[in-house]
Amino acid sequence: MLFTMTSFLFMLLLFGCSGLHTVTADTPTALDHEVLLDPVEQNFFLRWGFNTTHMDFEITAKTLGWLAVGISPNGGMNAADVLLAWVDDKTGIPTVQDRWLIAPKPYSPRTVNLSLDSTQDWVLVTGSQNATHTTVRAVRKLVTCDTQDRSFTADTTRLIFSMHPQDPATPTSITKHTYRGTRSLLMLSESYLVNSSAINSDTGPEFSNLDLLADRVSISTETRTMYFCSLIKLPTFTRKHHIVTTRPVINRGNEGVVHHMLAYICNDKIDDNFPDKAFDCSFDQLNPLRDQVMGNCTAIIATFGIGSEPSHYPPEAGYPLTPELSGRYVFLESHYDNPEGKSVIDSSGIALTITTKLRPHDAAIMMTGYSDITFSMMIPPQMQDFVTYSRCSKDCTGAILPPTGINVIKVFLHTHTIGQRIYLRHIRGGKELPPLAKDETYDFDYQESQTINPPKVILPGDELIQHCHYNSMSRRNVTFGGWGTPEEMCMSFVTYYPANPVIDLCSSFAPMETVLALTGTPFTSPPGIPLTPEQMKNVTEELWVNVPMINQYKAYMSAYNWTPEKLTALQSIYTDADYAAMCVSTSTNPDAQEYSVVPPNKYTVYHEPSVCADPAPKGTATTSGYSGVMFILYASALLTMSYH
Repeated sequence: MLFTMTSFLFMLLLFGCSGLHTVTADTPTALDHEVLLDPVEQNFFLRWGFNTTHMDFEITAKTLGWLAVGISPNGGMNAADVLLAWVDDKTGIPTVQDRWLIAPKPYSPRTVNLSLDSTQDWVLVTGSQNATHTTVRAVRKLVTCDTQDRSFTADTTRLIFSMHPQDPATPTSITKHTYRGTRSLLMLSESYLVNSSAINSDTGPEFSNLDLLADRVSISTETRTMYFCSLIKLPTFTRKHHIVTTRPVINRGNEGVVHHMLAYICNDKIDDNFPDKAFDCSFDQLNPLRDQVMGNCTAIIATFGIGSEPSHYPPEAGYPLTPELSGRYVFLESHYDNPEGKSVIDSSGIALTITTKLRPHDAAIMMTGYSDITFSMMIPPQMQDFVTYSRCSKDCTGAILPPTGINVIKVFLHTHTIGQRIYLRHIRGGKELPPLAKDETYDFDYQESQTINPPKVILPGDELIQHCHYNSMSRRNVTFGGWGTPEEMCMSFVTYYPANPVIDLCSSFAPMETVLALTGTPFTSPPGIPLTPEQMKNVTEELWVNVPMINQYKAYMSAYNWTPEKLTALQSIYTDADYAAMCVSTSTNPDAQEYSVVPPNKYTVYHEPSVCADPAPKGTATTSGYSGVMFILYASALLTMSYH
């Protein structure tokens, strides 16, 4: 039995309703994205499509009772915007409800409240069930301007889902779920497309695959974080190729342990005589081999983050592999996150689809963000919202970029476990433009490149500012920048074209001297007093390599007294102090200085225009005096004849 779209629209036009949007001509009907929300249990299957105004959902769940999918701010239940639906076992009539979930921890029947919205924004399209599954399809505006709805944006969507084997006893009596889960997705992107021109174009005799894989890595069970370095020799290229697609190749069962991977092209100093082609390169100890590899392998050719899908270049660009790169080595950096100490052997990596059918433009990948992943980056404990800032300076882009600029097509945003929000902001001529990318619902366990379509242009003299917001309320000690999972990062990988010249790194950090002038050190008598210029020079150099001094400074900072004045002063270092700018490229322009200390520029802040400048008060009827809930019940009763 199927409740038809035609019947619903007829009743909607006949009666109208409060808060229910008519399905306009531009509402999407092609459900061209799909994913199993729980790929192991396979109980929830989601298909969706969208356009500039609406989201179209079709949910299939292994239940004959109610099902629900919600948008959460953080993957939890509290303050989630919930679509709840079921198909009546006796009448076959489907019901869709728009609900708001309040569930503060610790959970209890007294604190959990799944209330009906006074404005019902989901419009039922179809609903049916067979012997084992229930399927419901509904449409909603991307942005409803309802204070009890969460918008669909280009940011990460933190979905929660649940179900119960029985229908509700009444439309307002919902029994607690018997099954639930969470899943993060970039819903307004090319990810999870069932069919697209990019996917279909990767076939033919001019296409081939190139696998960059680790080889049976024994992942450490002793520490949570492990980095592994694999050097993989490229084949001979008799002609130029373009990389057009990158695909993760993750060993079955290792999906939760392989956290992210980066692949870099090495220069000719990494050759067949390099003493080790596969080794543990974790950052908890000094490692000359690792430092040599990282210093000679800087051009990023591919990225992977946990949970991400295949990534396709647009038809106008591809990453170049030229005959000059024949026999060169690729450095595959694999980050393993193993909090449970599992015994794992891994041979995961990244597969490249390459072609001799060249695109019009060569692409490249630039790293930006906070580039000193050590002690100059620190997040004090017990902070609800502490922010680090870093910059890609206008001096760097002004000296290197061509007059017409570069076109940004993808941005991969990255931080660690206490990172909450990330922004990559764009400044031109003292005025801030819309951000290149942002994620206000960042999920450490789901990291995928955002596709920028149409591309955004960075011109010579433009500045990028990246800031990451951290919540350190769970931490008792300061969190430093670092490579380990419990440490922090704030960076982005920006894919762009044309790649001439190439910018490998455009980033910054707070000079260590500035930070130490605030915190003091344990290396004076008494500890904490100001260092002399000579002492400062020695300390900043030794903190890179001297392990006893590193441990001594960590112990000193673990007992540091973070007064309000010192917290304000540290925040001001990241926002207002002179910063160390890094600019690494293939440019021969002498103005492209690799390192300089510059003051931050002033600019006019960009404010996102609101589509909800004058939202209708909740409960205000838009087409009639009927409440949304009463209309659903009334229309459902009248439309029983639509079933067969």
